Amino acid sequence: MRKHSPGRKTTSKPLLVVVYGLKTADHTYFNLFYPARRLAQEAENRGIPLRFLFPAEVPAFLDARDPGIAPDNTLFLFRGSVPVSIIELVERRGFTAINPSRAVRLSCDKRETARFLAKHGIPHPRLFGPDEVRTLQWPVVVKPRFGSRGTGVRLVSGPEVIPAPDTPDGEYLLQEYIEPSHGRDFRVFFAFDRILAAVERRAGNSRSGERDLVSNTCTGGSMHPSPFSPPVPDTVAALTAEIARKTGLEYGTIDFLYATQVPDPSQLLVCELNAFPGFTALEKEGGFDIAGPLIDALAGLFFSE
Repeated sequence: MRKHSPGRKTTSKPLLVVVYGLKTADHTYFNLFYPARRLAQEAENRGIPLRFLFPAEVPAFLDARDPGIAPDNTLFLFRGSVPVSIIELVERRGFTAINPSRAVRLSCDKRETARFLAKHGIPHPRLFGPDEVRTLQWPVVVKPRFGSRGTGVRLVSGPEVIPAPDTPDGEYLLQEYIEPSHGRDFRVFFAFDRILAAVERRAGNSRSGERDLVSNTCTGGSMHPSPFSPPVPDTVAALTAEIARKTGLEYGTIDFLYATQVPDPSQLLVCELNAFPGFTALEKEGGFDIAGPLIDALAGLFFSE
């Protein structure tokens, strides 16, 4: 994967600022929130001071002009649902943002993600325009243009059940249904020059006993070992590196769909990119260490002497 220049030499004590976009503004929650505790633990193990902020606190933090906080010794890591405008503010002040705003903007917009994949010839499920509704081969997948955690994603059997283009939940997209991958996908978690985890995710069953479409663990899905040997085939590793390089994502996940009933690494489709991936299930259920290598990568990139 991509190679980085040596870390900046700092003239004062380095600081890692982790900005978390959560539904709470209570700092005591960070003591309970598993991924926050893991990041804090791994930073402490490496002697890197870490401070948590919520997005709304970032402007005041930057305006305080603390002499010990400067672009050469402070790195911002963004997690959760962080507005792109906050990341752009950090960048305008000269600080390094992980992930950078341009990568976040692309990854969080499923339409722009599809356009990026098409531009670079990367296999992906096709998106359909409104003028194609009458000629579609049903079923199709309906999903929010902006969203995460599988919220709002469902399989529809005809145009009468498609949400209006402008709904209270935002714009919806129509995506090609990849039947062999129904209720399962292949997720790769990468950080800088390493792939940290690769797993198959499987959806739970609905009340009727049929497998749900969405495989996210937060909606009842489960995590399983990679179906491939090696767990990350060379073709997948190369494609992951290409996507990271061309999008500017420093860390994230790529969700692949299976184009065949028996998973074939040469027959994968890129479904989505994630610039703020969670890793609780990967560590707790998959047995992977995500927080440690992620902090190591940040330290090597930015805080090396």
